[in-house]
Amino acid sequence: MLLIVIIFFGCCLWFFPLLRCAVLHPFALVYYGIRDGILYLRHNGWNNLSYGQIVCYIADSSTSFGCGKTLSATDYIVSLYRRYDGKKVWCSERKKFVTQKVKVISNVDFLTIPYEKLVSLAQFVQWTDTVDVYDEEHDTLTVTYMLIDEASSQLNSRSFKSNFDPYFIARLLTSRHVHASIVLTSQRSGMVDKLMRDCCHLYIGCRKIWRFQMLNYYDAYEIENAQTPSLVAPLRRTCWFVTDKAFQNYDTYASVQSLRKSCEAGDMLSESEIVALQVVQESNMNSVSRPSRLWRRSHKVKK
Repeated sequence: MLLIVIIFFGCCLWFFPLLRCAVLHPFALVYYGIRDGILYLRHNGWNNLSYGQIVCYIADSSTSFGCGKTLSATDYIVSLYRRYDGKKVWCSERKKFVTQKVKVISNVDFLTIPYEKLVSLAQFVQWTDTVDVYDEEHDTLTVTYMLIDEASSQLNSRSFKSNFDPYFIARLLTSRHVHASIVLTSQRSGMVDKLMRDCCHLYIGCRKIWRFQMLNYYDAYEIENAQTPSLVAPLRRTCWFVTDKAFQNYDTYASVQSLRKSCEAGDMLSESEIVALQVVQESNMNSVSRPSRLWRRSHKVKK
């Protein structure tokens, strides 16, 4: 019996590197576990808003319209603002408690929280370049969230595309260093500019039945290779109930009117330019590590 236990424990150490690392560093595990736990409690770690991610809400059903992409994205940002804005957090650089501020830059007109209207990508770069000075003057720590609704259309505007330069791309890749996150919505993942897709961390598939808003979270690299959520198993699934308050968070027609004005003013890229920037690629399921049951069943049938 003892031999079986030893063999089982040895196999666990061999196949689970995390467990092996913990067993091989017992004193460091205890020391840093206690120390980091105390610091988390002393510095009110539960008040810290996460940042550094680029997520995109897409359709996860047969229809791309009315599936709750903008609804879910705005509800997410509003809930973050109400939960974290004005909280006291510890600034490790200034070694003191400061007030956390949530800065929202959006092309969606929010009706229940303060925001800054997004008119160009350069606006995001300029703000994040100067946010440190603002924080020093106001004794704050600002976390920036930029929302681009209908990114597949908005980024086809020449006023936006002219700002999609090396400076903005560098800021995308280093958004964590400036305490920023970016939230996008699009009908399909492949309709977004290729450079933006390569920087995404998560795709969130949306499907809405009456007031039940279902969200499936996918690894962006998996979706990029599969080209459709139906062929990829989600990392996790959630669902929330939509109340009237969620619809009252934003003006659903404002961004549409803005895009219409851009079209009328001749500010949109040509069809050939749009297709070239999307860099449409074929599905490559060999690079997908979590295929869906639908794909596995069809693959077995073909075999």
